[in-house]
Amino acid sequence: MQELELWRESLSDEVNNLISELQAQVDGELEYVRVEISCQEAQVFNNKAAEEEWFLAGLDISKAFLTAPMSQVQRQGRLIIVQPPKAAVKLGLCSPSERWVVRKALYGLAESPAAWVEWRDTRLLQMRWQTGGLDMKFKKSEVDPSLYLIIATDPEGKETVKGTLGLYVDDFLLAGSMSTITDAIQQIRAEWKTSEPEFCGRGHDDKPLKFLGIQIFWNDGAYYLNQEDFVRDLLQRRGFHADAGGIGGAGPMSKEAPPDEPEETSVEALRTAQAAVGELLWLALKCRAELAFCTSQLSVWCTRYPRFVARKADEVFHYLSRTVTLGLKYSKVDPMSLGGDSQLRFKRSVKVLEAYADASFAAGCDSDETARSHSGAVVVWADSPVMWMTQRQTTVALSTAEAELNAALEGTTMLQSVAPIVSALLGINEDGLSKALYIDSVSACSIISVVAGAWRTRHLRIRAAGLRSLLNSGYLVVAHLKGEHMLADMLTKLMNGAIFVNLKQMWQMAIAPSMHLVSDAARAAAAAVAILVATTLQGYELVHATSSTSLTTTSSTTRWFDRTDIGFFLVLVFIMVAVHNVVSAVFQSGMVRSWW
Repeated sequence: MQELELWRESLSDEVNNLISELQAQVDGELEYVRVEISCQEAQVFNNKAAEEEWFLAGLDISKAFLTAPMSQVQRQGRLIIVQPPKAAVKLGLCSPSERWVVRKALYGLAESPAAWVEWRDTRLLQMRWQTGGLDMKFKKSEVDPSLYLIIATDPEGKETVKGTLGLYVDDFLLAGSMSTITDAIQQIRAEWKTSEPEFCGRGHDDKPLKFLGIQIFWNDGAYYLNQEDFVRDLLQRRGFHADAGGIGGAGPMSKEAPPDEPEETSVEALRTAQAAVGELLWLALKCRAELAFCTSQLSVWCTRYPRFVARKADEVFHYLSRTVTLGLKYSKVDPMSLGGDSQLRFKRSVKVLEAYADASFAAGCDSDETARSHSGAVVVWADSPVMWMTQRQTTVALSTAEAELNAALEGTTMLQSVAPIVSALLGINEDGLSKALYIDSVSACSIISVVAGAWRTRHLRIRAAGLRSLLNSGYLVVAHLKGEHMLADMLTKLMNGAIFVNLKQMWQMAIAPSMHLVSDAARAAAAAVAILVATTLQGYELVHATSSTSLTTTSSTTRWFDRTDIGFFLVLVFIMVAVHNVVSAVFQSGMVRSWW
């Protein structure tokens, strides 16, 4: 409430707007809803756009909650009455005894999200328009209420998916051909006041599109997803220098066991550790899967060893300073990726869904607390990961086979979660997808696929019965995969060097085009070229001055070169520029910087 008088004008406008804009009578009961698209769905969304070479567009609704009448549940005879803001009372804009009857959804009101979602969905489903002679409409996906399909209906009544719409409260992300999404945006803007739409795709690669805290770039036929702005802000606040970055060969964190005895904790130390883990978690869940395992480890140690966690987190921040622009790449599927059918049961395509599961048995078995194994699983669709998980297992596994089986069950659950979303985007039944589960344990494969076996593993075969039923019904196939191709390895152990680089490349992790300054090495190369150009021009002026004062001879001690040599030096300059471009490309690809 400091300097309250300075807020008089803006608060007065806010009070007047609330009173003037809230018109509909409302009443009802408390209702909570999920109003956002998940990060995993957004990644599937972007993968579909890359495969179809669709454009992306983002926009948000202005004052969304203030446009929505209260939900149907609220209109059942109960009034909602609220007190005016205390600041408005202190400024004399409202009397202390004044009360407001809420007639539309209001920011801060628990019922408002449900009211907005009901109103938003009702209006979207009523929209109709034409694009290219086809009748168009929004259709809510059956697999998630925050995912809509843009459907085209031909004269014969056949429906085709022409685009998608992802919703995060009042933020919209559309994908489709340019004509499809521009016509859809016109319908949305005719209903609500929105921000100016931002586009991403071919011909719109000058700046990134932001959605769910992710920056989306288009470059050379692919979409790149990263969190560069967040990483740079994070590093600046923590005092780290942010380089343009490479793919990173050194791992994010060195392998080191925590102290033998728990530390003497303080509130400040605990908050510092929790803040660091929270910041890393925000990255690991969205675009930086290589941080998932170390973030999981740090979260386990956070309350017992907060100072140790803060020190190890600094190692991860240092790694981030070298990989600022690293993220996920989504492009057209390569059927021969990961060796094609020589390593995989199915060649990769848009109709193939894969899950990779791995476990680290008794990771750090120094006590009862650390004897539990660590699971990791990732779901890949059309060459790119769309969902991943890493966690300590809930029970202590007594063998490697048991740990691997637990991880395989988690991977299967994730596969079943993604399959309906993919089938909805493709406009096919889920049975039309080829699904495969890959694990690198022969014993776990045997437990899953064979009913009979030794009595010592009977409890594991019972645990695998659900997965075995999916296998026998033809829902999926279970196959053994060599460890060198196991993508989930990155989610179960700390890595570095060539193995780490290869795994990130198999994950389709790449350097996104940066809107920021180039790396120090590139700047140094550009400076060298500039110095050479300046020296050449200085030499030319010296020759010109000397020749004008002496028409017969020129001293060899003062003349740097003849005019005839200027052509040679210009060629040299062009060569240097070409070398600079090559060096920049190499650094951007990570071929050299991967070992930093």
